[in-house]
Amino acid sequence: MVYPRANRDLFRRLGAQGALVSEYPLGEAPLAWRFPARNRIIAGLSDAVVVVEAPEKSGALITARHALDAGRDVWAVPGPPGSPECRGSNKLLADGAGVLWDVPEFLEAVAGGGEDGGGVLASDRPPVPSAVREREVPGASAGLPEGEAEVLRGVDFRSVGADVVAGRTGVEMRAVLSSLAMLELKGYVARDAAGNFARRVAP
Repeated sequence: MVYPRANRDLFRRLGAQGALVSEYPLGEAPLAWRFPARNRIIAGLSDAVVVVEAPEKSGALITARHALDAGRDVWAVPGPPGSPECRGSNKLLADGAGVLWDVPEFLEAVAGGGEDGGGVLASDRPPVPSAVREREVPGASAGLPEGEAEVLRGVDFRSVGADVVAGRTGVEMRAVLSSLAMLELKGYVARDAAGNFARRVAP
């Protein structure tokens, strides 16, 4: 069902010139809870997600989280300090999102960056600080494959997002997500209700 109705012409143009994608049948009502669920499809179809402005509780931040989980680059436009409408998007910048301050530069980065378009998930990170490597609990990663052990070094006993683990370790996001899934299955980390990860005391 087209919602809002004012978008009916846009709906028709997209159907004629592009694609209309939904997991619901035609005529399904636009219930509020379906919008956050829809956002994961938007993130999955995107090469990069740009958050222009978002308060602390925003559907745009849900889309950004889905994008991170799917291994997509996330960018944000800086907003005025202290502005409630920009607290969420500014927080993304503090967490390491790409800074979109110049559109031509952004387009060049995305077009020239391939899978790693230059946002928060770009794989060309600086070397892993020794402090991260020293975070390992003695014997905690014994017997783990090197990739999983490296990711485990980026996880604290306090919950952190997969994007934070990627930033700490320098490991590419897709590999981080895969390793975290295996570490969860093996009992080395636990996932909370928000989808963040924390190290367990013992596997």
